[in-house]
Amino acid sequence: MLTSAIPSLDDLAEQHPGWLDAAVDDVEASRLTGLSKAALATRRCRGGGPPFIKDGKYVRYLRRDLLTWLYERRVRNTSESR
Repeated sequence: MLTSAIPSLDDLAEQHPGWLDAAVDDVEASRLTGLSKAALATRRCRGGGPPFIKDGKYVRYLRRDLLTWLYERRVRNTSESR
């Protein structure tokens, strides 16, 4: 049985300075969130996705924003809405 807890963003920032605030592409964002690149693109257009940075044709995400976005969506049962 796995008993380790998910580290907090503060713990990650302390243990790996700069890692959370690095900008990543949509491939890494997809890996971190579990969403496909297409799902991320859809959410960029329609809203509801994580904050992103748009620079010309390039899209980047800050790891901190991705993880914060995921943490904000945690629920304890299906009747909780987000």
